[in-house]
Amino acid sequence: MAKAAPKIDKPMVDSEVVEGSGAMFRCKISGSPDPEVIWTKDGKEVPDDTHHVIEYDDDGTATLLMPEVTMEDDGEYKCKATNELGETECVAQLLVEGYEGDVDEILTGPK
Repeated sequence: MAKAAPKIDKPMVDSEVVEGSGAMFRCKISGSPDPEVIWTKDGKEVPDDTHHVIEYDDDGTATLLMPEVTMEDDGEYKCKATNELGETECVAQLLVEGYEGDVDEILTGPK
């Protein structure tokens, strides 16, 4: 395969979720050699930990999964892909809304 700078084939999209639910950003990236992918939130690198699960599939799909969002997760997320020929990035917003119902309703649904 010929060398190529990273390119976003499918950008991620803005997401609006309720606090306590899950959120996911996904974008598809191509490039050769395979790009290094870094996720940031409001300009700071996102760690790969229990709160943020970062995956990169063989087909070039980069995923940032947050199984249980908090109000602190609200902000601008960026997926930046870099290789020796260049870099590219895509950006999306995560809007986290507070939940005003009771906890039982989250688990069982409205009565």
